[in-house]
Amino acid sequence: MRRKSALLSILGILLFFSCKHDEVYFKYRVLPEARWEKEQALSFLLDSLDVLPTRRYDIWLEITNRSAYPYKKLWLYIDQNITDSVFTTDTVEVELADDLGRWQGAHVGTLYQISHKYISLAELDTAKTYLLRVRQAMQDYRINGIERVGVRVR
Repeated sequence: MRRKSALLSILGILLFFSCKHDEVYFKYRVLPEARWEKEQALSFLLDSLDVLPTRRYDIWLEITNRSAYPYKKLWLYIDQNITDSVFTTDTVEVELADDLGRWQGAHVGTLYQISHKYISLAELDTAKTYLLRVRQAMQDYRINGIERVGVRVR
């Protein structure tokens, strides 16, 4: 019951922050049982974005982890066609905890939510469809403790 209450609280926080008027996209993918297999890609299709051609947008990764996650960092591979017309793959390091092991970001109970800026000042076009595929790049075949991964554009 406590876990369900904590999850509802986190969802409430996410919904609150997703209602900002300058946000043009926000989605997240839940990882069943907080397990992420090496070959499991999480896809985010950014289409029909309501963007202004004169404005630049920041793209954020949203990570929710349990305190039982065994590492302080999360390495990701991101395949995307935002910065080029063809797909490129980036390797991204997200620090979930500081050097003393204190979890970063907002939290409810044992769940922690962190925002990591991935791309700054991207030019987006309403006529284009963008895709981000996020894969875990850790040495372990399966990592435990990552609840959900999201993408936010604002």
